[in-house]
Amino acid sequence: MELHENLYELGLSFGRDVFDDADGLRAALDDFLDEGAASTGDINLLVDAVRLGSFQWMLTTIDSGAEPSRAIESAGDLLARDRGSADVAGSRWAVAVLGFAVGRVTDTDVRRYRTQGAVPPPPSQVPPPTSPVPPMMSPAGPPPTAPPAMATFMPQQMPQQMPQQMPQPGGQWSSPPPPAQPGPGTGGGKAKGKGLLPLLIGAGIGLVILAVVFGVLRFTGGDDEPRVGPDDDPSSGRTSDGPTDGPTDGTTDGVTEGPDLAFDAINQRYSALGTRVTTGQSDCVEGAALSGQAEAISCTFPRGTLELTTYDTLDELQAARSRAVNTDVGGRYAEGSFGVIFSFDTESTSPTLYWDSEGSLQSGLYEGGSADVEVDELEQVYGSVGSFVDYPSRMSDPDLIDFAQFWLRPNQCDRIQTLSPGELEESRCKARRQIVVYVAKMASKKDLIDYRQVRLRDSRRDGLILSPPDWMFGTGAVEGRVADSYADGDRVLRYWDQTACLCYMEAYYPTNDQDALIAWWESPKQ
Repeated sequence: MELHENLYELGLSFGRDVFDDADGLRAALDDFLDEGAASTGDINLLVDAVRLGSFQWMLTTIDSGAEPSRAIESAGDLLARDRGSADVAGSRWAVAVLGFAVGRVTDTDVRRYRTQGAVPPPPSQVPPPTSPVPPMMSPAGPPPTAPPAMATFMPQQMPQQMPQQMPQPGGQWSSPPPPAQPGPGTGGGKAKGKGLLPLLIGAGIGLVILAVVFGVLRFTGGDDEPRVGPDDDPSSGRTSDGPTDGPTDGTTDGVTEGPDLAFDAINQRYSALGTRVTTGQSDCVEGAALSGQAEAISCTFPRGTLELTTYDTLDELQAARSRAVNTDVGGRYAEGSFGVIFSFDTESTSPTLYWDSEGSLQSGLYEGGSADVEVDELEQVYGSVGSFVDYPSRMSDPDLIDFAQFWLRPNQCDRIQTLSPGELEESRCKARRQIVVYVAKMASKKDLIDYRQVRLRDSRRDGLILSPPDWMFGTGAVEGRVADSYADGDRVLRYWDQTACLCYMEAYYPTNDQDALIAWWESPKQ
């Protein structure tokens, strides 16, 4: 089976929306293709066709009524240009393969572009000639015009091509008049001799005038020399024009005062983070403000610390947010109209709880004093500050709620720290018949496909693979994948996901009764 036929099977197994996302496509290709089915270069080419938009551009062109062969050529040329590659034939083949995978291009087109030879590079990519630089032309003649390819070889011509400028009265600058050419029968040497004598005479007169003025000023003492008074004793080193005693920046004794660290003052400055951010704190001191930070304050409470920060710009705040927020296992994330909140906790690390306010360009960060501190303790302290961003205790993503409510009641679910990499949120829910359901939202399609492959492999390992592993509501479109396997050896597990939502659910039955679990899944409200 050739590569384009493999990709067609990939679309049937994973859904053709796998070709909409470059990262998801790469993950699916790595998992689906047998070793040696495609080279690394071919895979990179296919992924770039999706990532750079050439594949989607081809589909749009075909939908507009263009012939597939013309659309392939145009999209392939676009891909080669965006990749900076001269392999136009290979780029055309890549978009043709993807077009075949979604049923828009024929097998004949794919084979034609696969067998085409390499297209020679356009003239703009031909290396510049290395011939010697042409000789300099006389200043009296026009400057030589160099082709673009030769411009970099003639830097020495630039000063001669730029006209010199002379200052004019009133601050204007203009080009000097062209040099006078000697008339017929006039020698160049005589012209130079006649112009030198007036210059020497003018210079001598100027020196005499300067000497007279300097002598008069020295004799009279001038009017600008500072007078010495009672408070301007030169021996004391103080004059009326020198520095004065006392602070120069408006502060006491010349020392710049730090931020007001009284609890009331801190609460007032950081009111956007909460009505009383210092609640539970025993002491606050000035912290070390980093680049991009206007202020940093460090407070302590019995089980950890609180860092309060004010940033110079929104970009600096968002950069700090990206450092604090991640999709590793152990996170809990929510986004509100004022900012975001994120907590992180694992067995081996100290828990943290971060939240911010875009309007005030401020953030707060609780950090437990040791790994023994539970994230719930930080949540309790956070709950007392009166923040405008609620700590996530329930399912919050609207798409996830819409996906889950067919099988359970979202208000009966409790938010937990995430259990798999790539998750934005996860909740533990109770369903009928003592069934426990985990509901999660992924950050990207690649994250969903990566986790999906784990569950499909578990299903194959336990001999419970479904064929095809698809599910849908009635006779509608395919929603996603479904797989059964065993957890901990005795509990049957059903996994299913929804590609459009980037969501998945897992239902655990207390025994290994697969039929009972499937019956619940098909009719959860009965």
